[in-house]
Amino acid sequence: MKKTLLVLFFVLLLMLSACTEKTITPSEPKIDFFPQILSTENNEVVIILQMVSSDQEVPADPNFNAIMKLSESNGDLRAEAVLNENPAMTPGTIYEPIHWSGLLEPGVYQLEWSAPGYGGTINTFEVVPLDSGKISIGDQKITPLTNN
Repeated sequence: MKKTLLVLFFVLLLMLSACTEKTITPSEPKIDFFPQILSTENNEVVIILQMVSSDQEVPADPNFNAIMKLSESNGDLRAEAVLNENPAMTPGTIYEPIHWSGLLEPGVYQLEWSAPGYGGTINTFEVVPLDSGKISIGDQKITPLTNN
């Protein structure tokens, strides 16, 4: 009798374990957003918006909706761009989907480069006048944004 109960217990246990499902949720894709900010001989500021996935393939997302907002220190918006769909991304490959250039007066600016659900950065930078009449990009501070 004990042997029969023991066998029934193991059969029941085996049946219960077959009914449970192990769910593995993939980690959210992590994309690093960063800008390259340069000055030219013509006193223009060039902003190259870059992004890279360092750890996994990221499929194209038609609802990516990444934004670039360039603002003056007082909050006035100077430029804005939207990247509606990201390309399918391979780990380690740097993508440069948006290039912007324009004239900026010397001063402090804030650049946001982000996508909802993926993260981004806020980059505070300074356009500095040089004695030669040219400009240069001075101090920069990059603040990462969490997956927003």
